[in-house]
Amino acid sequence: YSGGKGFHLILTDNDRTLFSIPEPREREDAVRASRQALLQRVLEQGFPVDPTVTADTRRIIRLPGSLHGTTGWACTRITREDLSRPLKTWVATLPRHPNANKLRYFPYGPSDLLQTLKPRRTQRQKRKKSKQTPIQSEPQTILQCSTQVVGTKGRSSFMAWAPKRWTDTHKTAVAQRLKKLSWGPVHCFEHLGQTLLLSPRAIPKEQLAKEVANMGWPGLATEIHNLGHAWVDVSPALEEEEHERNELVHTGTLGEAGEGGTKVPWSATHLEMLRRLGVDIDIGEDECSGRAEPALRVVSKA
Repeated sequence: YSGGKGFHLILTDNDRTLFSIPEPREREDAVRASRQALLQRVLEQGFPVDPTVTADTRRIIRLPGSLHGTTGWACTRITREDLSRPLKTWVATLPRHPNANKLRYFPYGPSDLLQTLKPRRTQRQKRKKSKQTPIQSEPQTILQCSTQVVGTKGRSSFMAWAPKRWTDTHKTAVAQRLKKLSWGPVHCFEHLGQTLLLSPRAIPKEQLAKEVANMGWPGLATEIHNLGHAWVDVSPALEEEEHERNELVHTGTLGEAGEGGTKVPWSATHLEMLRRLGVDIDIGEDECSGRAEPALRVVSKA
């Protein structure tokens, strides 16, 4: 037993002819070639050995009785009879340091080792995986809007697509939270069964990232935290022949989040975005932040 995670099998070779070569470099090259030839014979017979260690001419075998520097277990000579018995019946007899590590578990047990010592008649051939050409979908041109309130430092608006898996109970809880935060009105736009939520409020980005993470948008929260804002799809596809099918449809406001308050200023940027989407909001004399210039970009998605 090596004292670590394996076993050393020692082959006694009385032929020392190669070691009598006087030239050091020539001697080492000859011994290395001999080791490589022996290694190939062992591998061809199916023995699972460590090829790097077996063929290395500069490795020094651990002396039986010496402690393994990492585990604290002693290198110990064991018999084949020991290997045929359950590990727990003889492992406690192995010498080790008082502070030795707990013996690690490995998938091969002693009985498995005996099986692997038997030469295999045939080597298993790895099945060749058929190369399949990945199906590439047609790229779509997407219009995205930034949550950033243009003209301010550190403020963004709440924009997110509601996950399809959400139940009515989850949506109600989110609406109640948005109302409590005074982020309303939160407008809803439908597209192919999915809902885009948009609140035209100028919210501190730190608060926005924290709240959207708690409400169920961890990815959006990470993007806002890292970039200071997030890009959100507002037009799923821009092909003219599919314009009607891909148009966002305004369906009103999100439950209890349909009303707002005066705690959080309006975002001029996203009021303008709502106007472009067909929704006009009269804010009267309420406080409004930023400029009416939505940050937009067009991207291509596969």
